[in-house]
Formats: sequence, structure tokens, C-alpha cells
Amino acid sequence: MSPDEQLDYIQALWRRMLAHPETIPVPDWHRQIIGERLAEYRAGKAGAGRSWEEVRRDLQAELSRRL
Repeated sequence: MSPDEQLDYIQALWRRMLAHPETIPVPDWHRQIIGERLAEYRAGKAGAGRSWEEVRRDLQAELSRRL
């Protein structure tokens, strides 16, 4: 398959998965982490988070270090 055909295939597969998200298994450890984070949020311990600008800057810095 050419790169374009591979990309088309992946996009079609992704669309099929999104059509039925309930069929995608969620590992127990994902559920555990979500539960912990939700509990922290509800207890007011989660903090304010970070702005998109901060996240973007950090991601760009990380990518620059890797290149």
C-alpha cells in the first residue's frame, strides 16, 4: 500500500471505531486513574490546571529537545 492508501485505511478504521465507541475496551488501570483524578478534583486538590499556552509551550520545548 502506498502511504496515501495507508492513511486512508487508518482514517476509515478510526471512523468505524468512533461509530461504536462502546465496543472499545477500557483497561481497568485507566478507570482507576480516572477515579483517582475525579476524586482529587471533587476534593479540591486537583489545582487549576494549565492554560493551553503553557501546555503548547512545554510541548514545543520537548519536541525541540528531541530533534
